[in-house]
Amino acid sequence: KTINVTSNTTAPTVSINNPETITCSKKTVTLSANATNVNYKWSNGNTSKSFSTTVAGIYSLSVTATSNGCTASASKTVNQDITNPTLVLQNNLALNCNIPNKVVTASVTAKDGHAVNYAWSDGSSNSDLNISTQGNYSVVVTDQINSCSASANISVTDDKVKPTVTLSTPNKLNCDNPHSPITASATNVTFAWNNNLGSDSEIVATHSGTYVVTVTSKTNGCTNT
Repeated sequence: KTINVTSNTTAPTVSINNPETITCSKKTVTLSANATNVNYKWSNGNTSKSFSTTVAGIYSLSVTATSNGCTASASKTVNQDITNPTLVLQNNLALNCNIPNKVVTASVTAKDGHAVNYAWSDGSSNSDLNISTQGNYSVVVTDQINSCSASANISVTDDKVKPTVTLSTPNKLNCDNPHSPITASATNVTFAWNNNLGSDSEIVATHSGTYVVTVTSKTNGCTNT
């Protein structure tokens, strides 16, 4: 008597989709297997055909055919790119009459030279911002590839206070008094008299007329007469 013994040792065919990269905007990705009539066992313990993960790494899959118990395996790597750009903004800025406005530049270094988007608090979207008004300014830069971002702020002050100057009352000129001193009183300033009368705080008037002194603050460059 004879008996035929058959065999079925054909291993199942399995593949895994290429998962997306985990980024700052894509925090969860899905791994999905392609196989039929099998049981699934992933290296993280999952037993379904597909699952979602927030953790980067290598994921291995073993499938067992329901018809013959044969197995096959596959693996995929979930990559991660969550590197924030580096943003440098200058220290706080002081505007004055000498510096009525200033261009501030957001210096950015992004991973692998990625391009970035700029978003300033005033709505500007360039790397440079021309500031002419005091206040607090902030900028957010976002990596165009991984959507990761960095932010910085700058405080801007504006000192345009004019210096205060007073003039002494001159004596009336006559034959007995052919000249009269005029003294300008102000602090931390430079002096400039009209008619090329010099840059001292005091001049001597030798004829009638209007004498004008312009004082310039050494601190902020503002002037007054």
